[in-house]
Amino acid sequence: MDRDKIRHWYNGYNWRGEAVYNPFDLLPLFQKREFRSFWFETGTPTFLMDMLTERKVYLPALLKTKASSRLISAFEVGDISTEALMFQSGYLTIAGEKNLSGNIVFTLGYPNREARGALTGKRDTPTNTTRSISPFI
Repeated sequence: MDRDKIRHWYNGYNWRGEAVYNPFDLLPLFQKREFRSFWFETGTPTFLMDMLTERKVYLPALLKTKASSRLISAFEVGDISTEALMFQSGYLTIAGEKNLSGNIVFTLGYPNREARGALTGKRDTPTNTTRSISPFI
């Protein structure tokens, strides 16, 4: 199997270190020998989609979001920020960081093709067709 394609699809999760692969995708990939959104197919995160809809989140705006370590580590169940929830649920990851006068500011981005497709609706299905949804949830 093509290592670059595997990296593009399933690698990229980052918590201030080296990027890691999603093992939940690699096992079925090697078993079935086909690229699919295995992680997303295990269960649609209805609560997440409902929250994004309720908050009228413009999905492209999430890409390159700037966040502090305090923001992405916050976890007030009833009042969690969109950015924190997306980071903690794996749909966004740390794409970069800057130290601004002692304050670390993270740039968040999609970790890989699978996570990007899950949010934008451009997911490859087993029949290799593409499904799209509006960027406004």
